[in-house]
Amino acid sequence: MAAGQLSLTRRALLAGACAVPALPLLPKSVTGPGGHSGTPCSWIADQVRNDGRAGQARWARALARFRAADAAIGAARHSDDEALYDRLGDRHDVAMKRMLRTPAPDLGALAVKLETLFGEQAWEMRGGELLLAAILRDARRFAGG
Repeated sequence: MAAGQLSLTRRALLAGACAVPALPLLPKSVTGPGGHSGTPCSWIADQVRNDGRAGQARWARALARFRAADAAIGAARHSDDEALYDRLGDRHDVAMKRMLRTPAPDLGALAVKLETLFGEQAWEMRGGELLLAAILRDARRFAGG
């Protein structure tokens, strides 16, 4: 999708995020892993938990990296060293993308992701549609759980 075709406003993005819980997510009976059908999505609950502590730790690391990169670029904002600022900017973007793609372990984490998405206008970045898709997966996972 070309950047010119992706014209989202904050209001449209927020409306889409709020409408997600109203969407039907899965049919009542789904074929589970291994091809077993007839059980109503019990295997999905295990996937939604995101491996419990491992998911929490992965989120905490991604958030800590982003906050460190954000603080570093904030400290260098008035520096005359453009090369340093460019390196810190690249590091910031990588950390932000990683954090936004990391599955949110709870609704508070999803709120942090949405605040970052809106504050940084991350949908305008290269690969921004993938960031939106990751946040949408989080919202759907919480709506279905």
